[in-house]
Amino acid sequence: MSKDIYRIDSIELKGISHKYGVGEYLFKDIDLNMTRGCRICLVGRNGSGKTTLLKIIALNLLPSTGSYQVDGVNIYEKGFEEIQMFKRRYIGFSFQEPTLIDSLNLIGNIKIIEYIRGVEIDLDGQSFNELISLLGLKDKLYVKVKKLSGGERKKLDILRAIIFNPEILVLDEPTAHLDRRSYEIVINLIDGWLKNPYIIYSTPRESRLMDISTEVIDLDNL
Repeated sequence: MSKDIYRIDSIELKGISHKYGVGEYLFKDIDLNMTRGCRICLVGRNGSGKTTLLKIIALNLLPSTGSYQVDGVNIYEKGFEEIQMFKRRYIGFSFQEPTLIDSLNLIGNIKIIEYIRGVEIDLDGQSFNELISLLGLKDKLYVKVKKLSGGERKKLDILRAIIFNPEILVLDEPTAHLDRRSYEIVINLIDGWLKNPYIIYSTPRESRLMDISTEVIDLDNL
């Protein structure tokens, strides 16, 4: 990993609102304080804004109003290139629809992440081999992504989000549409294996994910 990666001690979102029409808000004035070691779970009905808020946290989307403070500095006041650099270096994310390259195999999709993130991943190292085994993908390294099952694609997308060990990890319904074994694997990842200091994820009121969280935010009641 790049030597200029620094430790983030606090993240604070202030007054985050997202408007989707004239005078219509999906959510309004959300404050979110995050400290190292947090596991924050977003819950709410479909359409409550879980994915939108996660995209804002992942810097994939700008809110209508609000600030994004990283160690007291509002990242929205930085230039576009600096924001994109921060995103590449510090944020890993996996959303409901995996963003994979079907024509490449699993290793090829990992190599793409190396290029985009500007990091070097030790594919022969213990950490990678433990993770790939845990996810049940060890025998799929050279299989074209288009031949993987839906659950395998989901796990590969999560793998790509966490493989460069980002400070901030954003997972949109990480257990959705998984079989029981894969579901348990992802729960165990979040509950103990992952060491990312900031993990934020959503779920449609799934108790296991809620139970392992340090904080649950119900968007239906904001």
